[in-house]
Amino acid sequence: MGILYSLEGMGRKRIDVYDNKVDLVWGNQTKTVFIKDIITVEYAPCRFADGHLYIRTARDTVGTSDEELDKVFSHMQPGVTFRKSGNEMALKIKDYLDKRIEECANESKQIVYQASPADELKKYKELLDSGIITQEEFNAKKKQILGL
Repeated sequence: MGILYSLEGMGRKRIDVYDNKVDLVWGNQTKTVFIKDIITVEYAPCRFADGHLYIRTARDTVGTSDEELDKVFSHMQPGVTFRKSGNEMALKIKDYLDKRIEECANESKQIVYQASPADELKKYKELLDSGIITQEEFNAKKKQILGL
C-alpha cells in the first residue's frame, strides 16, 4: 500500500505514513519506524511558534542497525516541525497513528498463553502433593488432559 499521509516539515524533513510504518525523511536519508514500535505521538499545533509532530518509540530514538544512518538521525528529533499550513495534516497523522497504536496494543493483548499438557499435569501434581486435591481428582484430570 502506498503513502496514506505525508507532512512536509521545515529543514528538508518529511513524515510519510503507511499502513504499518512511518518513514522519517531528511533530505535523501530515510529512517523507518514500524507502528507496532511507536509508544506515542507528540503533536503541538503551530500557533505563535512552529508546530511539531514527534514519534516516540521505546528507545525514544529512531535507532537503526545502520551506523551511518544512526549518525544522521542521532541529533534530530524523531519527527518534524512545521508551519501553520501543516496543522491539519499533522493532526490527521496523529489521529491515524494513535488509532493504529491502539489497534496494535489490542492485538498483542489477544495473544493467549496455551499451557502444554505437561505443564497442566505438573500444575495438578503440585496441587496433589500439597493436599489441595485428592489422588482420584488428580487421576481424573490426568485422563482428561491426556485424552484417555
